[in-house]
Amino acid sequence: MAGLLIALYSTPDNGKNQSLRLNYLLGFSFFSGFGLGPLIEHTLYIDANILPTALMATSLIFVCFTISAIYGNRRKTLFYGGILFSGLSLLAYMSLINLFFRSQMMYKVCAYVYIAFAIMCAFVIYDTAFIIEKRLRGDTDYIG
Repeated sequence: MAGLLIALYSTPDNGKNQSLRLNYLLGFSFFSGFGLGPLIEHTLYIDANILPTALMATSLIFVCFTISAIYGNRRKTLFYGGILFSGLSLLAYMSLINLFFRSQMMYKVCAYVYIAFAIMCAFVIYDTAFIIEKRLRGDTDYIG
C-alpha cells in the first residue's frame, strides 16, 4: 500500500502517464478500503447506527465547508494555512508528549478533541481553496 502511494508521488505528471498514475491511485484506494473492512465490521457489530450517522455527518460537513470555500474569498482563506499547520503541529506535539508523560489533563479535557475537529474542518476550506487556486493558475493534474 505504501509502495503505491510512493509510486504515485514519484511519477511526474507529463500528460502521457495519466492512466498509470490513476491506476496507482485506485490501487492505493482499494487497499486502504480493504484494510478498513475489519474496523467497519467491528463498528457495525457494536452499533449499526454509527456508520450511517458518521457518513451523513461527514457528508454534511464536507458539503457545507466546500460551498463556503467556493463562494468565499479564496485569497483570505489561503493565508490560514500557516495557522492551521501550526495548530496541527501543536496537537501532534501534545499527543506525543502525552504518550510519554501520561497527563490526566489530556484525558479529562474534551477541548482537545473539539480543537482538532475545528482544525480539520478549517482544513477542508483551506484545501478546497488551494485546489481551486491551483486550477485557476493552470495546473491540470487532477490525480496527485
